[in-house]
Amino acid sequence: MSLAISCRGVVAGYRTTNVLQDVSLTVGEGQMTVLLGPNGAGKSTLLRVLTGLHPFSVGEVQLFGRDLSKISPGERARLVAVVPQEVTTPMAFTVAELVALGRSVPRSRWWD
Repeated sequence: MSLAISCRGVVAGYRTTNVLQDVSLTVGEGQMTVLLGPNGAGKSTLLRVLTGLHPFSVGEVQLFGRDLSKISPGERARLVAVVPQEVTTPMAFTVAELVALGRSVPRSRWWD
């Protein structure tokens, strides 16, 4: 099985407080994984670290065998997506419409 996400020894937090301390995990391609824990345990922080939306101070994170820091934001967006528990949108989208928006390919403003 090929790995989709891998992290080893990750430490991350906010200002002077570490929320994640020496976190390691692997998730295979197509594998379903659940993060369980009480409020404030670091579940959302871990997801943000794994998707490159939050910095980590120690450790390594890889997506599909590549170092996260070497993957551009645009390519990361094509590789990984997260649908948060609560989403506020200016319009009433169905879940299917919201997910479909994530599949649209970004284009430059001059694209025909």
